[in-house]
Amino acid sequence: MKGIAISTVIGLVIGVIILIVLTPLLFKAASNVLDQLTETIGIIKYSPIERALICYYYLCKGGCKDPEFEDFCSPDKIGRDNYEEICSLPYTLGVEDRQCGSFQFPLKLQLDSNAKISKDRLRKKVDTTHILILTEKTSGGIDWWEVLKNLIPIYSVWTAYRLLTESSVFFWFNSTYLTKIEWETYKILAIEYSNLVKFAEVKSGTYYVNGAKIRDSPPLYFILVENLPRYLNLTSGICYLGLEVMPERIIRITVYDEKTENLKDYTYLMEMTSEIFYEYPSFFIKFWNATNTEEQSYTCTKTDCSESKQFVFNTKKGSIKVELKKAETELDCYSIDGYAACYYTVSKFVLDICRSE
Repeated sequence: MKGIAISTVIGLVIGVIILIVLTPLLFKAASNVLDQLTETIGIIKYSPIERALICYYYLCKGGCKDPEFEDFCSPDKIGRDNYEEICSLPYTLGVEDRQCGSFQFPLKLQLDSNAKISKDRLRKKVDTTHILILTEKTSGGIDWWEVLKNLIPIYSVWTAYRLLTESSVFFWFNSTYLTKIEWETYKILAIEYSNLVKFAEVKSGTYYVNGAKIRDSPPLYFILVENLPRYLNLTSGICYLGLEVMPERIIRITVYDEKTENLKDYTYLMEMTSEIFYEYPSFFIKFWNATNTEEQSYTCTKTDCSESKQFVFNTKKGSIKVELKKAETELDCYSIDGYAACYYTVSKFVLDICRSE
């Protein structure tokens, strides 16, 4: 009997441990199923702008192959053109893991009428600890009582735990895009934010939704809504002057002279990379589309690359001319056996980019 009792107790303990581990997963799975069901039968109805925000959040969180993204942001739910823009096109161009943070593959949204945005509805689908909807009117101040409380050991431990575990997402709009705004205040640790949006209507018009993952642990996401795309739209004779480009940032160039039914046919990417240097900057330019890649390299003859060097890249029906106007550099130093060693890196390129037949 003792043996049976001990084995029974051990079994119960193991069962409790398994239950503790699995319960959050079961609740999460049940919650996802419930969310999909309530949306299907119309209990929760997300507006087009809310769906766009949620989709870019999930894109930054897990990518297009993430089950949560696939369930909520399939082509039939966001439109095939949008799915091609943020998933298919980056995959074809070999940058499927760089949509988030590049701001070159936005989810385009055409609102024919005002669309509602509600923090409470977003909270049902966005699984971060904190959700903030900001505008340029949002401000933040320090809650000094919260700071003083953190001087007490038990509170400081709790604050440290929150800093290590609480995730956040910031959704940003220009206030001119919004009407019927309900404002709120919200506090994260010792920072109290005012003039946050709790509810509003987004005015009819064309919008572009982008996103970036600012921090990995705990996750911090920034989702941006703009009324113009950040990539370059070029036709013959059109130039972008004084364009500032950061090293290792992809620049998208959409050539409308070559437009077809397939977005990949008239979309090109460019990336500039530079290594450390001691006197004159040197760098590589990579220019590519779905079928062809070109690379050119150059070493400047001036410390700021102000000699106006030109590079020409062929497209299907013309060319793209890239003229380097200057490069901004930064000095970094380190110590080896008590001796200082310094080198330069390029922090920014300034370019003129033109399209010609």
